[in-house]
Amino acid sequence: MNQTMCTPPDEETYLNKLNSHETINKEEMEKMAKFSHKRMGKHRELVINNITKLLEQKDLKQILALSEQQFDEFKHQLIERGKQHDLSKYSEPEKTAYIYLNWKFDQEKTHKKKYDYPAGIQEKVNEAIQHHYRNNSHHSEYFCFKADSTKETDKERIKVLLKNMNNLDLLEMVADWMAVSQEYGTKCADYAKTTIGDDKAKPFSEEQQIIIFKCITLFEPEAKFEILLQQDNETHTITQSAKSFSGFFPANTPTANTDEGEEHQKTSLTLHN
Repeated sequence: MNQTMCTPPDEETYLNKLNSHETINKEEMEKMAKFSHKRMGKHRELVINNITKLLEQKDLKQILALSEQQFDEFKHQLIERGKQHDLSKYSEPEKTAYIYLNWKFDQEKTHKKKYDYPAGIQEKVNEAIQHHYRNNSHHSEYFCFKADSTKETDKERIKVLLKNMNNLDLLEMVADWMAVSQEYGTKCADYAKTTIGDDKAKPFSEEQQIIIFKCITLFEPEAKFEILLQQDNETHTITQSAKSFSGFFPANTPTANTDEGEEHQKTSLTLHN
């Protein structure tokens, strides 16, 4: 995660120095910018609330296979992540493009009206999205850029690269996905099922899938996920009531050299078949 500011600007500051398009008058641009500022503020609030809810879950420490000391540090870091979530959208090269992007989303998703970007804006939106991905590690795309700044397309290579996404990234990602679902009244589980898998856009490891799916069920108790685990070559169902997941230890999650940490490593995975 790489952010350029510590807190989001207030509306007055955000409206300063707007880069208006030649086809958009000042009043219309300010209207769009005010909406963008409000929507992003609401989104950040939802993300922070979701992070708080995740950290309140009594079994989260066990899901992540962390010792007490590790979990205390993890909580502190994740709370800080929430405070800094999406701050790059408040400054260029993302600010102007996301004003248009947020406006388009609102017109088409909320008001069901088609909205076409002014000439040249689509390119700026595409550039801003890629900049956002490259600077925010709660997006899986952050880990999948090649040295020449183009996106990796080889699925096997992506699978390897995504293993660098740690638990802070994963939980902020879930909080982010959940916030979008809460805004639009959709199911986060449905989105996860269509995007996560070896043959899908986000081929996360088994360990990462378990953490993601289990965290989603904490918000959506009715959600069920099926996962084929290599350790027993059987399909398991992940639900909110599924038991310990601490048999899996993500390779990028440090383990304290404590008795408790060692005990976590010895605990076997138990899921509902």
